[in-house]
Amino acid sequence: MLMKILGILLFFLLNFIMVSCGKKITTGPSDQEMAKLFSSNATQLKVAMIADSQKQTTLRAAREKKVVFNNKLSDLIMEDAAFRPPVTSLVSPASLEYFLGKSINENPDFIIFLGDAANNGCVDEISDIIKTSKEFRNTHKVPIYFIIGNHDHTALGSSDMYRHRSILCGGDENMLSKMDVIKIFSDFNKGNETLANNKFSYHDNFIENEALVRSSCGSRPSADDPLVGSPGEHSRKGCFLAGVIHSEDKKTNMVLLDTSDYNDLPFSQFDISYFYSKYGNISRTQMEWIDSTVRNIFPDSALILAGHYDLPHVKNSALNNLANYDFINKNKSIAWLTAHTHFSDVDPIKENISIKSTETGSNITLSEINVGSIIDYQMHTLIVPIKNEFQIGSLESGESSDGYKKIIENDDKILFNESGTGLCSQIENEINAFSIDNLPSNHSYKPVMGKTSGPILFGVTKDYRNLNFNILDDIDATELNYHAYLQEKVAQGIDSLLVRVCLAHIASVHEKID
Repeated sequence: MLMKILGILLFFLLNFIMVSCGKKITTGPSDQEMAKLFSSNATQLKVAMIADSQKQTTLRAAREKKVVFNNKLSDLIMEDAAFRPPVTSLVSPASLEYFLGKSINENPDFIIFLGDAANNGCVDEISDIIKTSKEFRNTHKVPIYFIIGNHDHTALGSSDMYRHRSILCGGDENMLSKMDVIKIFSDFNKGNETLANNKFSYHDNFIENEALVRSSCGSRPSADDPLVGSPGEHSRKGCFLAGVIHSEDKKTNMVLLDTSDYNDLPFSQFDISYFYSKYGNISRTQMEWIDSTVRNIFPDSALILAGHYDLPHVKNSALNNLANYDFINKNKSIAWLTAHTHFSDVDPIKENISIKSTETGSNITLSEINVGSIIDYQMHTLIVPIKNEFQIGSLESGESSDGYKKIIENDDKILFNESGTGLCSQIENEINAFSIDNLPSNHSYKPVMGKTSGPILFGVTKDYRNLNFNILDDIDATELNYHAYLQEKVAQGIDSLLVRVCLAHIASVHEKID
């Protein structure tokens, strides 16, 4: 038995040595220093930044197929990876819906989802987030664009082996290849053009040549084949999704980058940490497609870049290569919107990176603004004004029309208030004091890890990291308790969406602090 356990641990270590999400807080320039770099011209574009819902599959088959992959060994052995409290898997679409609703109150020109919609590249993970986004878009008539993140097409955001993805998704039928994700996101993004009031056009490499992208990504082998290792999708030439959003006034290009495109990464730099997605990359093939597209289809427009990985986690070779392209060179200062960090400080990470073209010698300034997650503490999103000459609006904290605006669930006075009587405080107090022992005999609640009281019953705590936590039965119990509690709150006339957002918030607090 001991040897079996050691074998499992060794297998896990060999296949999942990784850092799933960068959690680096960069110092960067001060707000005052950044403000000096930005012009005082009027805002020309307003973008809502949302990222990292990381919807985890709730299929029981994903837990039944290989229990060892669906526990918290990765956290115990290495560092925090990709699993979160069980309730988060159930409420992340609600968190997305909530922040989409809060974002449109600021009248953005469009909303950009900066990657990691899913957690393991599973069908139900992506479809739940796409469904929520499509319903919201159809109702509110606001364009939403998706960018690929590392979690959208790899197991735990780190392993592109089909075998791992199949295990974590509960079988081949619930597993997506990168090609599948490319098509889903491309189709969704193209669907924005059906909105009557949309002032932007969209074009990507998949729309331009679907056959080429399909052949580049390759065929999809069976994950049950024991000989199947890594399909190497994100290192295949041409297997990427890059798009361009273009304003009808022909003044703006926002380029949506696939920063999980490792095709031409030099072998000397392709060590285990890069392969397992600690760092992002943009291939020359992708850059050449963007350069050609911007010059030939959308010329004479200023530029904004958007990609999942934050700049400190994009390979230096990729950044240095940028300055050699025409579409970069004519924009001496470029706004770059990023995610991936899951940082808890709601003041955005700010980076100014200067790069020099090896061909022309000209200097380019990349001005980054980075947003955190809608499921990790503190859950938030950003409204960012892009000014003339396409510099980010003054990055001074506040809510002025010429500075970014932070949208944080804690600012919602229905959910939170100074007296502690907001809905989230009420729910937190209720589940902390909740006890099955005090319920009538016909109740539907179940114990978790043998416990009959407290927040552990609702899957909001870190108890799922405990090796005694039963991945099958205990998660089933937390899900049953969640649904029973939600039904009770709705019967009391409380908005289901707000209850779910509060549970997401409580789980995010436990995940950070416990």
